[in-house]
Amino acid sequence: MSSGVDYSIRRDQTSFRKDARKIEWDVKFGLVKVNPIATGTAKQVWRYLYAHEVPYNSLHDQNYSEHRLHALHARNQFREKIQSGALARHC
Repeated sequence: MSSGVDYSIRRDQTSFRKDARKIEWDVKFGLVKVNPIATGTAKQVWRYLYAHEVPYNSLHDQNYSEHRLHALHARNQFREKIQSGALARHC
């Protein structure tokens, strides 16, 4: 059985993402990646968020870059794994 992950990447974010498709197969992790906003622009995404009152990370209001937010998220996930003991089981 396959798993899937919903990503929030856009083609206009970096040159590495310029060919992102809305649905992709990730060979490395063996899962389906869904990129629902791949063809959107930052302006379109923010318009949608405001128009539909979608919650978002408040650090965007403090001018954190998307890359910095991803780094913070990864760091927090790592801390949670350490605190839960999940990493100790894999070492």
